[in-house]
Amino acid sequence: MRRQVSSPIVVAVLAALLGYSWAQRPGLHGDDEVNAPAFPVAVIDLGKVFKGYKPFAERQAEMQREIQKAEETAKEMVAEARKLQEELKGVKPGSADHKRIADELQARSKEFESFQRGRQQQLLEGQSKLLSDTYDRIVEQVQQYAETRGIKLVVQFQAGPLDAKNPQQTVAQLSRPIVYHNTLDITDDILQALN
Repeated sequence: MRRQVSSPIVVAVLAALLGYSWAQRPGLHGDDEVNAPAFPVAVIDLGKVFKGYKPFAERQAEMQREIQKAEETAKEMVAEARKLQEELKGVKPGSADHKRIADELQARSKEFESFQRGRQQQLLEGQSKLLSDTYDRIVEQVQQYAETRGIKLVVQFQAGPLDAKNPQQTVAQLSRPIVYHNTLDITDDILQALN
């Protein structure tokens, strides 16, 4: 009789332990399945993210306005130099006025060259900083997104069809590392989080 009583108890304990171990498996409740994809890889179109990231577009527009102002300043400097050239033509060569105007013209020419070099360097540094800062912000957002969803690898890709009219672009697109993906694209999610 004792053997018969212990069998149902053993069966009940084993069933409880088995039920508990099944309940502890990841994904059984559904919440882990949302955060951990079956294949923890995603793709992102960084070109699309850069184009759609509003702070980046705003800063680019601001930089474009700065470029236009610099171009206007350069045009004014060129106009002043042309005016001096015309004035130089009307003065007798070898005279004191001729030397003064020629010296001023040479000084303005050096000033213009210095302005152009400085402005170009400033522009390149500004664009580089903008790209770098924006890229860092995007990577930060991608990292947060990937970590909360269990994604282990995010690969850059370029969406869109091949452009047969542009041979260089076609060759570049043919060397894309991602040929096909299905539902791995997180580009729109990242854009939404950034904006």
